[in-house]
Amino acid sequence: MNTHYKPKSAANVETPQHLREITETGVQRSKEFFENAGATTSEAANVLQCYWSNAFKGMHEYNSKLAEFAQANTKTQLEFMQKLAGLRSHTEFFEVSTKHTQQQFERLTEQGKLLTALAQRVALETAEPIKSGLAKVQEKVA
Repeated sequence: MNTHYKPKSAANVETPQHLREITETGVQRSKEFFENAGATTSEAANVLQCYWSNAFKGMHEYNSKLAEFAQANTKTQLEFMQKLAGLRSHTEFFEVSTKHTQQQFERLTEQGKLLTALAQRVALETAEPIKSGLAKVQEKVA
């Protein structure tokens, strides 16, 4: 017969309950993590959608402005060619050419300024969703 019988101690009885609590805590934390990860992923998708939407609108606006300038410059060039066709002297040629060159330089300078301002505005509008999205992430982390 075995005379070395050891009764179950209180520590042995509590161990399964303690493990159960640890497991439940781990499961709860995992659920919270995945819920937060899902919400963060959705927010990131929304930020990217806004970014690409703004970028597309900005590119469309910029390209429209470029087409408008190209059309105006082509029209001006055709008018200049028509004037050249009706000239009668070298003096008239130099006067018309000088005036046209000066006007064209001023026009191109103004168009360049407008395109630069448009590009800066589009860049800021496009970056805004990312900037605000990062601010939200920083708030959550802090």
